[in-house]
Amino acid sequence: MKNGIKKRRIVKKASEKELFIIHNITQLFSEEGLSLDNYKLTLFPVREHNLNIHSDEDTQLDVQNDFTVNWDVIKDYTEGQFVYMRRNKKGEIKLSKGIKDTRARQHIMTNNRLRAQIALGSTAPEPTDFKLSQNEQVFSYHVNVGHGNCSFIVIDSLHGTKIWCVDSSEWDYLSKKSYRSNIEDCLKYISKKFNIKDIKIEKFFLTHPHYDHFSGFIFLIKKYASTYAEFWINPYYSFSSTSYNNLLNVLNSCLKSRTLKIIESYPWNNTPNISILNENQLILRSKPTGGLTSLRKLVASGKLASSTSYIVQKNVNNSSVIYHFKFGDKSILFPGDIEDLGWKNIKNCMPYLSRANYYCLSHHGSMNGHIRSSCPARRPINDVRLCSPLVDVLFIQGRDGAYPGIINKKLLTDFKITYPLKHIFRTDQDPSERSDPLFFEITWLNDAVVYKF
Repeated sequence: MKNGIKKRRIVKKASEKELFIIHNITQLFSEEGLSLDNYKLTLFPVREHNLNIHSDEDTQLDVQNDFTVNWDVIKDYTEGQFVYMRRNKKGEIKLSKGIKDTRARQHIMTNNRLRAQIALGSTAPEPTDFKLSQNEQVFSYHVNVGHGNCSFIVIDSLHGTKIWCVDSSEWDYLSKKSYRSNIEDCLKYISKKFNIKDIKIEKFFLTHPHYDHFSGFIFLIKKYASTYAEFWINPYYSFSSTSYNNLLNVLNSCLKSRTLKIIESYPWNNTPNISILNENQLILRSKPTGGLTSLRKLVASGKLASSTSYIVQKNVNNSSVIYHFKFGDKSILFPGDIEDLGWKNIKNCMPYLSRANYYCLSHHGSMNGHIRSSCPARRPINDVRLCSPLVDVLFIQGRDGAYPGIINKKLLTDFKITYPLKHIFRTDQDPSERSDPLFFEITWLNDAVVYKF
């Protein structure tokens, strides 16, 4: 009896402590491109689950726990772990593990359940094959959402106007500013330009489960998703934040009501217009223990070659799916926030990246996404410049100064020296340095870039 009372007291005491999930651990670099012994640590509060698909209050997350720390603080931790945080007498940040907290267990179990249901309900994509005739065009729109990504691809074809969305953030949790109005202004512009009375998005693509890449999806799905729209996602990668679980819950509810189709973001689902450049291996956050049912099923289906076909990426950025979209003789590439360790597992970048016409630089223009030390063509490289020699338009989605090293001056200098005639377009300002545009438009027919304010 006494042991039971003691255990309940321990549980109650733990539940009174504020619990966090490690959302980001990002190494910082100087403006000269030198790595520093400092890291940006972002902790998201773990809230009681309210898996209510009719509410999107979660999208405006107020993160007050964003710190610059040294290696000693985070050396024993990885992204996706649950922790308690305190300050010592010197004001230094100290972390302790919170995996035994009942709230952490609840979030992990919820995440596992929702991902499993989504994977089981996934299906094959529509076999799109837009080859583009003389009277068909493609445009892409890249929205200013502060520190985050949001792009739309519009295919104006003989079969109607199709709209696809790649990543979507609407709330800059660092500046605590909403950018939903910019997204809506962009969609209104598309509606007027293409004479569309009722905007409907037919495909959604998520690169990785970081808040600044998915926080706008719930809003877009509820308001703009077409009937039986496709949502491309890696359901095998675990990340148990409250906000990501809420998105998974919405996807699962839409799957059950047959209003969305779930497509696994792996090469086995490639179409003539959509290519996944990652290897045909599962990308997981941790090594599976006791076997993985989904692995066995995928091997049995012929999608995976062997039961050991997986890659462990503890850094969420390195779980990024690299999407390559090709229409006619032109293409665009989105690498999410992939960093050097993730690049090491990308071998299909040749020839897709080298021949892409439009390329979104990884990780908001930071050195983290710029560094690349391995090349499948066995060329000696230090960064991604030599990976994209034929790109017509380079662009960065992000906000300068969101944290130290974004947008990195060495990255901009490197590209200017290597490709002096190329301009890197940015969502936070136009080439004349006018700040806060709504979005910019790329016309694929002539590579023209136009900003809208």
